[in-house]
Amino acid sequence: MPAAPAHKIPARAWGIVVLVSLALLLFILDRQVLSVLKTTLKVRMGWTDQDYSWLMTSFSVAYTVGSIVAGRFIDRMGTRLTATLAIGVMSLAAILCGTASNLYEMLAARVLLGFADAGVTVSAVVAVARWFPPERRATAISFKTPFGLMGFVIAPPMVALITQHYDWHYAFFIPGGFGLLVPAVWWWLDRNPPDYGVAPEPSRTVPWRELLGYRALWGILLARVVAEPVYVFYINWQPGYLQEGLGFTLSDVGRYAWIPPVASSVLAILGGLASDRLFKRGYSASRSRTTVMQALALLGFALWVLPFSKNWALAIGIFACIHMIYAQWNNLGAALIADSLPRTFTGTAFGVLNFLIGVVGAVMNLVIGALIHAFGYGVIFAALGLLYPLAAAILWWFYVRTPPVTPASNSSPA
Repeated sequence: MPAAPAHKIPARAWGIVVLVSLALLLFILDRQVLSVLKTTLKVRMGWTDQDYSWLMTSFSVAYTVGSIVAGRFIDRMGTRLTATLAIGVMSLAAILCGTASNLYEMLAARVLLGFADAGVTVSAVVAVARWFPPERRATAISFKTPFGLMGFVIAPPMVALITQHYDWHYAFFIPGGFGLLVPAVWWWLDRNPPDYGVAPEPSRTVPWRELLGYRALWGILLARVVAEPVYVFYINWQPGYLQEGLGFTLSDVGRYAWIPPVASSVLAILGGLASDRLFKRGYSASRSRTTVMQALALLGFALWVLPFSKNWALAIGIFACIHMIYAQWNNLGAALIADSLPRTFTGTAFGVLNFLIGVVGAVMNLVIGALIHAFGYGVIFAALGLLYPLAAAILWWFYVRTPPVTPASNSSPA
């Protein structure tokens, strides 16, 4: 396969990366505030682990439904309008979380947040995919990761500081209020992305049968669904594990929980650079993405060590490995979808992926809560340690053993 041609990338494209990073930072921050406050609100509100599971599940269900709606809306109306609306509603929902006085009010706010968050995440990845050509796409998607993941870094110390000096309500109000300033900037910046030589196609509603006929899409969908429970545990249950399993205080969480995302961010760009370098050297798009993803998946076995250690440094190190795997899989999986489908399909395709991830999240939050209550954390780590290696085997089956044939209609880059 010949080396990929180089394209001139406009400066506005890198501005989109910065804006996407800011939107994802707010997205992660709004989600993590409740996670960090889990133990505090169990005491203040009288919640149980099962109540917390329902809060996580309500968010996941709304996120699941919103993903399909957002994906279809993007393919018809574009990321400019979709992201502007989604970021505004997301920020408003975060503020409403801070006004909640009982479980039901918090449930309603989390439903609204989940629906809006789906529009933010789908818009973010589609925007970057459309503003960059294939030979720079994985790198561009990876560049947004260190900045977007700062939400994981900021949330624990910010929430701890605000809660200790003021009250937990303000931990929701502050990021939500800041987020209300972002939609206007997105509306101004996300205009007229370059086509990079690809003939424009009319906007249309993609028939499901046509979309699901792409075998290349099925491999990444199945692999991400299998691996997703690991991230569900990390984002929703890891702060609770540090406090309840390792004896951390809320201050300890604020002091140490930022380390995994920072360690992950240091290496995030390297995965995209490595993938794009393989692409430029003649690897197919799918092999250039999946080769890096499979290599990193083997680190998933590290979760098996956690039940046998009470060493906080070891636990933080293992969670850093898990965070790194997820970040790389998220980035390279997005590039793989964008490489494999026509441009007019990408919004719906990412919507389908987020829909499936949302289903897994909704189910797994209930399952994880029940398993922790019945058996403790050891059973959880034993099962989760298998999932990324299993997902890597799925990638091998779909993209290496029998490489998918790209339909003629998709011979040009997405």
